Amino acid sequence: MVINPSETAKAESLAARVGETIVIRVTPPNGTTEDRYDLKQQMGEYFQPVGLESLGRLDRAIRALKPGSAVFKYILVDRQTLLSYRGEIKIEIQH
Repeated sequence: MVINPSETAKAESLAARVGETIVIRVTPPNGTTEDRYDLKQQMGEYFQPVGLESLGRLDRAIRALKPGSAVFKYILVDRQTLLSYRGEIKIEIQH
């Protein structure tokens, strides 16, 4: 499953299954390049990071660990201006 945070505002709730790998793709604001940004995340107890070779600089792969209502939080930091953009994605994890 691939999630683009800009599209999550349209969805009432996203769903995943325990053990499923989810790829989060964060796009930089206003068409700026990815090289300008760093992405930091807070996964909490519901996710674990997964290493995938094909990921881009602002992509993160996570695996759902247990059922429940989870929130994946991230911060996109502009290295030139030090402005940051916070976001969160709510995901319902099912068995």
